[in-house]
Amino acid sequence: MQNSAICPECDVEVRFSNTPFIDQRTLCPCCGSDLIVIRTNPLVLDWAFVEPLSRPERSDYIDLRPIQTWDEN
Repeated sequence: MQNSAICPECDVEVRFSNTPFIDQRTLCPCCGSDLIVIRTNPLVLDWAFVEPLSRPERSDYIDLRPIQTWDEN
């Protein structure tokens, strides 16, 4: 198994001292990009993100308005 892959940002070879595994995070030694292993054979890296790209806001799926009550008087 290979222990190096190409950084998607700067095309520099990123080497691993041990056998990499899926979802392993690393930093590119050249550009400092936060990377994650997405495939092991062949070894492929992609950008790692802290938050999902399309995370909905809470107000998009929960109605935060107060409940209205009707007064019969």
